[in-house]
Amino acid sequence: MERYAKPEYLIGLEEEINTIEKAIEDFETGKRSNVAVISEPFYGVERIVDKIESIASEKCKRMPSEDLVHDLESMDRLMKNNILIVENLHRIYRRKIGGFKDITKFQKYVSTSDKLFITTWNLPSWNYLDEVLHIGKQFPLQVTLPKKDANQIKEMLLSGYEENELSFVGIEVPRQEDKFLKVGWRSAFILGREIKIPNLEVEIDILRYKLGQKKRKSAEELFFEKIARISDGNPGVAEVLWKAVLDYPNFVDRLEEPHLKIELDRAESFALSAIISADFIERSELCEIVGSPDELLYVLSEGGLITVDGEICSARPEALKEILEYLNKQRLVW
Repeated sequence: MERYAKPEYLIGLEEEINTIEKAIEDFETGKRSNVAVISEPFYGVERIVDKIESIASEKCKRMPSEDLVHDLESMDRLMKNNILIVENLHRIYRRKIGGFKDITKFQKYVSTSDKLFITTWNLPSWNYLDEVLHIGKQFPLQVTLPKKDANQIKEMLLSGYEENELSFVGIEVPRQEDKFLKVGWRSAFILGREIKIPNLEVEIDILRYKLGQKKRKSAEELFFEKIARISDGNPGVAEVLWKAVLDYPNFVDRLEEPHLKIELDRAESFALSAIISADFIERSELCEIVGSPDELLYVLSEGGLITVDGEICSARPEALKEILEYLNKQRLVW
């Protein structure tokens, strides 16, 4: 029977959860330290927030940031909870004229409130806002969720399955005698005559095997190393990749490592940074930031960087690593 088991995201985050739990305990004894939980886009931070909410139990109220900023004063009077969990605060600002109105209003609210705020932010927006608005002053306890290694990703993704329930097929395990260099041939024309020139081709998986292997690894180990490499340790991206190869009870290695050639002009790069900073953005919102976005969205979509689903624009999770590296070089995210 076809089945999909949700991964256990808390694996490898014991220290971070303990830190937040201690902040809640300290608050109950009169010591307040507001918390910022910071992660890469797609990380799956809502799974961590589920755990935080269960720890704080009836003492807390959980809400998306968009709901909170509508009427802070009225909401403050109505809320009896002393702990507020506010999700996705990077969703309430935009890098445009007037785009900081809601986030600065929230900063003032936090500064004058006696409640404990546990908030979530994505990493590109947190770095930017801390630089320009110094939001770290309102959230002195900053918990940055770490990248997971291959073993943690394996444990996370297999957590809902029985031992040997799944089979890993289509994964070639390199042999010691395999050559990582192969000679191919390409054509060239010199003085009007075609000649064949030898061309060395590197088999990356075999080279990695020879450089790092002291013992022969299983197909399963190689599979999770590949997921960890493509996802760059981001558990949410790893889950997206995992779902893509699910053919229960088999997992078939159909993953291709992206090698994107990102060449964008300034407007296209800025539009991409706006999408990444918000996690996702509506076309109408993007229009307010960059003007008519259709041509920009076409370029980004055709380049394998984003998807456009109706009015919603978001980055492709499997391209996240290369997008962040590119935008960092352009100094559009930090």
